[in-house]
Amino acid sequence: QSYKMAGSDVAAELVQELVSLWQIGLGSSTMILADLLLANVSTLGLRGRPELHLSVLFCYADSLFEDVQYRRALHYYRECSKVLSEMHHSNYVTEKEVPSDPDIKWRMHRCYMKLRDYQGAIDMLCTIPVNQRSVKVVTALATLYQNYKNDNKSAALCYRQALRMCPFAVEAVLGLLSTGMSLEEVSSLSHLKPISGQGKDITSCSWLQGWLEAQSCLARKDHIGAVMSFQKMRKENFNFSPDMNCDLALCMTRLGRRAGAEELFSTARIQDQYTLRHMDTFARISDSTKVQRLSSELLCVSAIHPEPWVAKGWSISRNRELADRNHAHSFIAKAQSLCFKSTEANFLQASLCFAKHDTKQAIRKYAETIHLDPAFFEVYEALIRCYQVTKSDTEAIEIARMAKQYIKQPAQQLYLEGIAQSSGPSTIQRAKVTLLKAVDLDCQFSDAPLALADIYEREGNMEKAAEVLLKCTERTHCTAGLHTKLGVLLQRLKRYGDAMEHFRLALSKDPTCEKARVGLQCGQCAELPRGPLELFKDSEAVVGGVALHADEEIDGDNDDSFPCMDIGNQGY
Repeated sequence: QSYKMAGSDVAAELVQELVSLWQIGLGSSTMILADLLLANVSTLGLRGRPELHLSVLFCYADSLFEDVQYRRALHYYRECSKVLSEMHHSNYVTEKEVPSDPDIKWRMHRCYMKLRDYQGAIDMLCTIPVNQRSVKVVTALATLYQNYKNDNKSAALCYRQALRMCPFAVEAVLGLLSTGMSLEEVSSLSHLKPISGQGKDITSCSWLQGWLEAQSCLARKDHIGAVMSFQKMRKENFNFSPDMNCDLALCMTRLGRRAGAEELFSTARIQDQYTLRHMDTFARISDSTKVQRLSSELLCVSAIHPEPWVAKGWSISRNRELADRNHAHSFIAKAQSLCFKSTEANFLQASLCFAKHDTKQAIRKYAETIHLDPAFFEVYEALIRCYQVTKSDTEAIEIARMAKQYIKQPAQQLYLEGIAQSSGPSTIQRAKVTLLKAVDLDCQFSDAPLALADIYEREGNMEKAAEVLLKCTERTHCTAGLHTKLGVLLQRLKRYGDAMEHFRLALSKDPTCEKARVGLQCGQCAELPRGPLELFKDSEAVVGGVALHADEEIDGDNDDSFPCMDIGNQGY
């Protein structure tokens, strides 16, 4: 009956129904009907009505994209482009609204992005004439130039163009800051239009200005400045969002304030349990029980962001089974495929290599991580440990010197210098002096007291070692590792009551701390391992945040001059 009607009327009605299905979100129905229509293009006379043919192809491609058939969607978007090109060449005129060429190419770019063909995405967006590029096209091009081509110059040009088109394109402001432009230069751009005609620009609001100052500091890896900017906003009674708390927590982590960072990350998750920002860092500094729960929850939030996969990698790497630790590499690979610039994924990969005694590969991976983020404090510490294992004390000291260019906190600089000097008998006294300066300089930085206590312990001066850590407990938030270390020292001094108290405090902060549990169970009869290598001889030590068995040896661990300390997540 339908075919007895005028062919064009049937085609027009069917295409209209198809468009309606697509608009109301019935993707499967759209795919089925579009498939039937495209198989009968000639029968329905669609070739003579290119605007109808284009609508069918466009709806079909969109529904395929939503169905995660990206390569197939890309094929039909190309067909759309061909039909539209033929319409333009033949000067075909239609009153029906049809998809534009930039819109089709934008969708093709999305397919390339999903297929991780970033060069293809760049090439596709570049085919859009400059005067037809929307703000989203320009911003996408800038991001691609910056993240996948390392072309900051082209990225900055695109970000500037985006701001001219949309003065509140905050992504473009952050992009310009990350290319090295100062906040003053961004603020002085003449194309920042007034807000509501009141003569204000994007930096006029005091709270927004404070946030931009913090982001500017983060872009320059100035974590001290970022913390100060965030604190200024807090004094103005500005409510922090989950992402702001995560940004502040990242700064605290970089500055060695792990206890404060954990508290901020936990606050962010209370505000929004689905937040992903810097959750890979939270996983690294968390204890084994917490990171296991965190990784499972994050994977329920998203499987297309790197943070959940890095968190899962940390969870697996701290497992006692070596086979499970090897399995962590698959999660690292997944995270790196989603974001090849993931510093946390690289750091985890390097730590796993070190735990497997592949020191050369660990050094290479740590160096790559420093290249991605020169202000990653824990990487310098881990790299120094690697060189000490390989008896390369000169290289370790050189790394400590190099870190001063990017690590701006004086206590952290002195700490790195001190641990680099602590491996050789000729420099051990200099190391003590350096670490004492670090302790006096920053009472809240617990890494330095731990390193200093380790030196005193190696010298047999248990009283002095315990005294250093006891002072630390009075001045700063103490983590499970510090309480455990102090408990061991007190137990050797036969101060069993105090030792048991610190073991209990360690377990209250980290229920998975095996060393604290053993110390508590042994009680007054405890005879814990002694000597500078004890952390590698415990039932479970931690190297770069990775669980290490008692029967796993580290290259060079028979040398008593090597000051064995944890790296990464030591539970400080």
